[in-house]
Amino acid sequence: MARNVNASKRGWGYDAETNSLDMFVNGTIVEKFAGTHPDIYSTSTTQLYPIGTRLGLPDGRVFRYALSSGACYAGQGADFVYQEAVAYTTIGTTTAAGALTIDVTAATHDALDKDELVGGYIIIYGASNADVQFRGILGNDASESAAAITGVNLDGPLVAAVTGASTGCEVFYNPYASIALSTGVALSKAGIPACEVAASGSYFWLQTWGPCWVAPQQTGFQAEANQRQAIWRHDGSIQASEHGDAYDTTQNAGFLITEGFTAGPLFMLQITP
Repeated sequence: MARNVNASKRGWGYDAETNSLDMFVNGTIVEKFAGTHPDIYSTSTTQLYPIGTRLGLPDGRVFRYALSSGACYAGQGADFVYQEAVAYTTIGTTTAAGALTIDVTAATHDALDKDELVGGYIIIYGASNADVQFRGILGNDASESAAAITGVNLDGPLVAAVTGASTGCEVFYNPYASIALSTGVALSKAGIPACEVAASGSYFWLQTWGPCWVAPQQTGFQAEANQRQAIWRHDGSIQASEHGDAYDTTQNAGFLITEGFTAGPLFMLQITP
């Protein structure tokens, strides 16, 4: 049996909203395990869970809790829209190894609310690729546009000291905090919305793994029976991996479960398990 370290900070709870058993660590939901009839097929303008929360169903389907920045269709892949929050800049102050909080030097960025970067990431560059420090972000202080960002709380301690004004870094938002349908070939698909999302500002569940239906481009799949693998097109539909064109994103989407297009097809989505 696995050892339960710091058991007092861990626990389980039942959520009637999604009919799920929720695992908590330090008071935060880290994963949801749903039963029958989970209420994941609707949107809300009120945030109920941390963005990016994972929910698994008994049949292997996996969903992530997301925030829309535009409309999304339930039958087409939606995109990760956010890019980096702060382009390459430097650490604000020299910080010793073992620290869990760092500051980032003033650089071009939008105004940030307190903890707006939660679920995002920071890359702290070293002298070479050997000593790069990649960390998740657990919190941040509010910051005005282009001002220094203080109190960036890391999900693990620094293993090497960083030198202010000379150690480079880049900061990224939580990728699930800006999801929308688009037709851009340069954006990666995040998943299939569990229901239609009418506009920006909606919280919803986004399927990232398991059986589903995605709008197919039949040309290619029908041409050869052995075309099973699919890639994403620019608009969130799928096409056979061997029939690329200008709308081919080259991003893997998954594979056909059923033989062809006489039914469905039933599709095995493969983005984030």
